[in-house]
Parts: sequence; structure tokens; C-alpha cells
Amino acid sequence: MKDCLLILGMHRSGTSAVTGVLNILGLNLGKHVNLDKMEENEKGFFENKRVKEINDAIFIRLNMRWDDVRIWDFWWENPEVVELKENAIKILEYEFDDVESFGIKDPRMCVTLPFWQNILSDKYNIKTILIMRNPLEVAFSLQKRNEFKIEKGLELWYQYNASAITHIQKHPNCIVKFDDLMNGTKEILSKMKKALKLNILDYEDKKKEVDEFLTPSLRHFNLSENKAFQLWSQIK
Repeated sequence: MKDCLLILGMHRSGTSAVTGVLNILGLNLGKHVNLDKMEENEKGFFENKRVKEINDAIFIRLNMRWDDVRIWDFWWENPEVVELKENAIKILEYEFDDVESFGIKDPRMCVTLPFWQNILSDKYNIKTILIMRNPLEVAFSLQKRNEFKIEKGLELWYQYNASAITHIQKHPNCIVKFDDLMNGTKEILSKMKKALKLNILDYEDKKKEVDEFLTPSLRHFNLSENKAFQLWSQIK
């Protein structure tokens, strides 16, 4: 069975940074990858566009948005969601049947993971990486990008991560802090590769490209523990 690596994490948590690095090291992301560069994500999103379309369709059929905090039990058994299964299988076959292993990144998958697990588990070895970031940094980033209230950003951070942590327990998984990736890139990449037995190059093989990719500008908000505590006290 082929390995399928799922890169998960709340929006603004560094999933694009991690996925971009893994792509440099040889992780295949499929035929339709979003490499568009925008102010909010200057290095690209690295999401498979076809997979994202399925995730968006799931939310629509549940009368939800990605920034909803409502998550219902066993939503993946909803007949309108189940109808998407056949199309999702075709997308996976088209995008990845000609590669030995591959990765999929989409923050929405923190919520939609049970749908994909039901499809992927029959044909692929599922492995997961969950990227965690200071919740206040995420909330302030969402405030700037989406004009969300800080409280909403924090609630979304909790809901996305709680959902992901619940469901990744079924598979080999590795939880990575965004700070650790930025401050100890070599060690974190080695940890991920060893823990999940990833078929990718070593950091040293692509050191120049990785270091050039992980520029400090990827961090739109960088809060020290003291600063985070002060801001949190003000919010409360």
C-alpha cells in the first residue's frame, strides 16, 4: 500500500511552511497544487486544489463554513456528504496513482478528516503531521486577514486542533510546533522523517533551498511568552 501523508493544522499555523519544505525534500503533492503567492501566504499554499474542492463541498452540504465552530457527531454519515465519496476517490486516483507516496495539505482537513479516513484507509497507509502554533498568534493573524474577533480565532484554534487530535490517533502521527520548525529546522525534519518513516530527502541534501524557503517573513506574528500573557490578560 502507498503512504499518504496528511499535513494538518489550524489556518495560519504554518501548514504551508511545513508542506513547502516537505515538497522541497521530495514529497509529491499531486497534479493540481496551489502555488499561487499572495500577501497572506507569500510562498504559496501547497494545497491540492481538487482535494480542497471536496472539503469546500462538504462544508456547503452541511450548511457550514470553514470558520464555523459547529461540529456535529457522525456528520460524515450524512447522505449528502456520502455522495461526495465517489468523486473524492476518482480525484485521489487521478492525482496520485502514478507515485509511490504522496502528501495532502489542507487546514480544513482537521475537521473533514473522518470523511477522508473512510476513503483512504482501504488503499493507503495514512500518516499524519499536526502543526501547532501559539493560539494567540493564530488569532491575531486571523484578525488581520479575516477581521475576526480574537475570541473567535481562539475558539477556531481549539476546535480545529481538538478535532484533529481526536482523529489522528488511528494512524502513525507526529505533532510539531511551528516555533520548533523555524528555530530548529534540521532537528524537526529529522524527527518527522524518523517517526513516520517518510520517503524524503534529508535536510542536509537540500539545506540551501530549505533555508531560503523558511524566511522569517513567514511569521506574521511572533509573540514572546510574556507578550502573549499580557495580550491574553487584556482580552480576558
